[in-house]
Amino acid sequence: MHKYRDFTYDKNGSYDGLDDFVENVLHKNNKKYVPIIDAGVAIVKDGSYPAFESGKQAGAFIMSGNGVQNDTQTDGILYGKVWPGFAAFTDHTKKEANEWWIKQLHDFQQELKFDGLWLDMNEAANF
Repeated sequence: MHKYRDFTYDKNGSYDGLDDFVENVLHKNNKKYVPIIDAGVAIVKDGSYPAFESGKQAGAFIMSGNGVQNDTQTDGILYGKVWPGFAAFTDHTKKEANEWWIKQLHDFQQELKFDGLWLDMNEAANF
């Protein structure tokens, strides 16, 4: 994950060439690639993280239920503090959220040919 952001990797920095390595070294040698992602999707308010923006637009995140909208609770989204800092959690009880999640995984898989996922901290954790 680039900057602890799900569905990303640092393709222009530390992991430049990872996509080529996965396809032309690992896969050609019958090895698998399983990246780690977190249940908490980083809340990034500057528009630079498409997964958060599209999740917000799709109504994919658990809402706080209290209607409070302030700097740490973007548009009433329930947040926790985990690896990326403030994070939103996907509401998998909603069809739209599951469709959003599947699209994020599909799009990420088009960039980086992973073979499975390690969903770390697969609960709405907070520290």
